[in-house]
Amino acid sequence: YKKEPIAVALAGIGEEPDLVALSCYIWNWNWNRALARAVKEKWPRATVLYGGVHVPDKPDGDWFDSHSEADFLLHGEGEDGFAKFLLEAANGREWSKVPGLSWRDGNVPSRFPLVESLRSPYLDGVFDRLIPMEPRWQCLQETCRGCPFACTFCCWGDSALNKLRQFPMDRVLAEIDWFGANGVDYCDNADANFGILQRDEQIAEAFVKAKERHGGPEKFRTSFAKYSNTQISERV
Repeated sequence: YKKEPIAVALAGIGEEPDLVALSCYIWNWNWNRALARAVKEKWPRATVLYGGVHVPDKPDGDWFDSHSEADFLLHGEGEDGFAKFLLEAANGREWSKVPGLSWRDGNVPSRFPLVESLRSPYLDGVFDRLIPMEPRWQCLQETCRGCPFACTFCCWGDSALNKLRQFPMDRVLAEIDWFGANGVDYCDNADANFGILQRDEQIAEAFVKAKERHGGPEKFRTSFAKYSNTQISERV
């Protein structure tokens, strides 16, 4: 979770890895590539998988030639595809079964998982061992996916993404309580239009109650709904 010097990050991997998976954004793309190249130089047999919004939607053969450290790309929403990639990497290696996967000789179309089928890493305990490692934390929470608007400057409202898909409310509320109980200072909401749904008022109130019970989170940041009005401001 830190952009450490490449030599430090490489040493932290320890023994030879089977797979190095990197989630790529504009702010970490160059660092990720540098780490991937260092991994390949030290461990040529290791597999490198790039995911995240920075990977190209339709890579051609030239892309893989100019990014020789990458073995696979995972497109779109990665939870389902990444899980299936891990299963195939450990078993049959039939890459055509992995949704949203590209490699030098093939690709598979992406598909959207049902959000109600996705696990919460906070509630599953994935982050429990990380919390004691730092005195302060910022956490990201997503309560719904998609955007009904089609702003020309943004791909969030792409026709494939314009349906709002809501995470179960019990999961959302339990995560908010987890943030408070674990001393999270700052929560960054990842929704495209917070305040657009009636239930967002209840979510905002849950943050207030978590602060009263646990003393945090101290701050909540979000992207508010477009075409804001008094109804939206009252909810949030």
